[in-house]
Amino acid sequence: MLNVSAVGTIEKMLVVMSTTQHCAVDAFQIYMELESSAIMPKETHVSISTHRP
Repeated sequence: MLNVSAVGTIEKMLVVMSTTQHCAVDAFQIYMELESSAIMPKETHVSISTHRP
């Protein structure tokens, strides 16, 4: 099961990093870590992978 508060924190982290000059690399690294830990639903996987740097 997903921890709702953890998901909210992840979203906040991505929003914060989207305002940094390194957002593309940092957000993609976090995405890869999340994917490898298998906590991301497939819908999110498709959404993020289509916006890869």
